[in-house]
Amino acid sequence: MTIRQTGERRWKVADAKAKLSEVLHEAARRPQVIASRGREVAVVVSMEQYAELLRSRGRQAPRARLAEFLRFAEQLRGRGGATLILPRRRARRSPFSDEVG
Repeated sequence: MTIRQTGERRWKVADAKAKLSEVLHEAARRPQVIASRGREVAVVVSMEQYAELLRSRGRQAPRARLAEFLRFAEQLRGRGGATLILPRRRARRSPFSDEVG
């Protein structure tokens, strides 16, 4: 599953390596996604964003995690939304039928 946030910048590994200082500078403003052979493998974010992520992932009660998720979803919608890409599902045998699917 991949979540693409509007406004992220994408880099190939070689480009990110060659322009590391630019990647780091841009990460202060918005996440920088790094891809290897067409597959997203890393994200460079500011220390502020990283600290926020750690705080939000701390030990929270389920209700608090849901509230945090809803706040994040509202912020994401306010920034123009995101595209959720789900991998294709494979048909599998049902334990209740001889048919596939």
